Amino acid sequence: MGTTLLFPSFYHALPKRVLVLCILCMLYTSALIHLLWLKRATLKITFWPAQLLLWIHLLFHLARIFLDNAVVSPLKGAIGGSSFSVYVILESILFVIGLTFTILAMVNERTQIAHKHASLHDPLTNVWNRRALLNEAENIISRCLRQQNPLQRCCSISIILKASTIALAIIRGIGC
Repeated sequence: MGTTLLFPSFYHALPKRVLVLCILCMLYTSALIHLLWLKRATLKITFWPAQLLLWIHLLFHLARIFLDNAVVSPLKGAIGGSSFSVYVILESILFVIGLTFTILAMVNERTQIAHKHASLHDPLTNVWNRRALLNEAENIISRCLRQQNPLQRCCSISIILKASTIALAIIRGIGC
């Protein structure tokens, strides 16, 4: 109510309000894109779906500046404002639903990575456990078979890996 007394020309000018709203939404969305881009190195998860949704949202508001004629719709009903309001409501709903599912997928991926790390490392020393060693040995053996290297080399690498991991676990266990 106070802003309508201070700026009555702004309150009654729908094109100005649409322009200001679009610019504010674009600034906020670009800030989110920037923050997500800065955290991409620390995020051990896929972040491009969230980036894509934010860029679509930003481009929608950029397009709205040029496509929304901001003429008050003569139709009575729940959707007030211009005729472009239907697209704004639809885009907002799809954006919120898409971002919610994207965030849930990111949390799920982060949880899966944490559980995989926990299943392959000893909780006390944070050294590979037997399952991780066997997985790595299988990878080395399959790589040697693909490269047609003698299997004896692979077995010696596996023995060295096992011995060094046991030594590292003992060192870390004593250091704790």
